[in-house]
Amino acid sequence: MPNLENTDFIFLNLFGEYYLDYNVDYFNRTSSRYTNVTFYNNGSKSSSQNILKVFHSQNLTPYLNIAFKYNIVNSIGDYKNQTSKNNFLNLHYSYNKNRISPIIQIMGCFCCFWIITFICFYPF
Repeated sequence: MPNLENTDFIFLNLFGEYYLDYNVDYFNRTSSRYTNVTFYNNGSKSSSQNILKVFHSQNLTPYLNIAFKYNIVNSIGDYKNQTSKNNFLNLHYSYNKNRISPIIQIMGCFCCFWIITFICFYPF
């Protein structure tokens, strides 16, 4: 995840660890299925933070690749009944054939009943 300490929008500085930016996301070209599952558990039982990251990429055809990334960040706050849970979803589609490579990427953050979605198209 990107470091947002030097961003022009100063209100994003607090959310740098939880922000998913499509400009720094990397794309995989693989000939077989690839799955990566990572789990972190930080802190004591009274103030723990859990992070689960799931990434899966596979080719449906020799030219068509799909991938998804799903991150869950869950933490217990300092006060009673203060917990937070953030979900991030990233869907990726790419088609590479004959020097034409359209890439469609859909990203979303599902927190407190609101959804942010970015759709990007990169013709190469």
